[in-house]
Amino acid sequence: MKLLVTALALCSLAQTGAAATNQALYEIRDAALPGACDAPMPAVSHAIDQGVLHQVPCRMTAWDGLDVFVLETESGMEVLKFPAVDYRVQNAPSGLPDWSNATITGIRNVQQLSSAHVSTQASIIRSASRVPPGLGSGQIDTVYRLEASGPVLESVTYITDAGVLHPIWPQPDSGSAQPVPYDLQGFNPVEQPQAAAGRVFDVLDKLDLGLDAPLAEGRPALRVTATGQGTRLAIDVEETGWADDSVDGQVHRLLLSSDGQLWRVMQIGQAWICARGTERVRAAPCP
Repeated sequence: MKLLVTALALCSLAQTGAAATNQALYEIRDAALPGACDAPMPAVSHAIDQGVLHQVPCRMTAWDGLDVFVLETESGMEVLKFPAVDYRVQNAPSGLPDWSNATITGIRNVQQLSSAHVSTQASIIRSASRVPPGLGSGQIDTVYRLEASGPVLESVTYITDAGVLHPIWPQPDSGSAQPVPYDLQGFNPVEQPQAAAGRVFDVLDKLDLGLDAPLAEGRPALRVTATGQGTRLAIDVEETGWADDSVDGQVHRLLLSSDGQLWRVMQIGQAWICARGTERVRAAPCP
């Protein structure tokens, strides 16, 4: 099963039966992002399978414009949050940024998209933003697909001004990835408060696993893999690259089950990722 990186919708702002006037959309936008938006331009509305997607201008930057997206359905209106990856780019021996080896360091949610374009037939949203100064000359191209569960991250690509493409997400498969088993064999059980939600990443957010928190010292990277079968889903969240001679990082395994409406966490385990020895992942401390 391909891992779907999805985001939370801001359900607390749902307004059943609210008229989708510009004023109503501005109020929802400003409630989600207090003081962040000042663009008075009218919203652009797109008819999609899920309802109507309102692209509401937020503010202008030196490079582009930022938009907030409000999804209107029969149940009301809600501001969408979009999953975004944090990444690290190391310099090549030449001293220039080496985008061919960009490393994922985290996953977070954002409510504003830069230079966004909507393809209504495929429910695709494409966003483009210039790379920060010092990291090259080009833009980050991000593609989302809108599903019933919310926005799903399809791809993140660095495109140089010369047209050279460097994929960032999903990262190239080394061919060594294995299915995640639905058990905690080799893991230390972890007590967590009961968590259930309609979307998988709503559940992860409730567990506070630190997907959007600064990682450990060193050159950390975050890798999320998942295997699903029927109503069961096993997820491994690996944090590697710690500045330690023996411990390269840690991994959390989450075992989830769905009743058709809600995903529930059944068990959680933790193990160490060792930098030396024959066992890469083990419950006991690394040698």
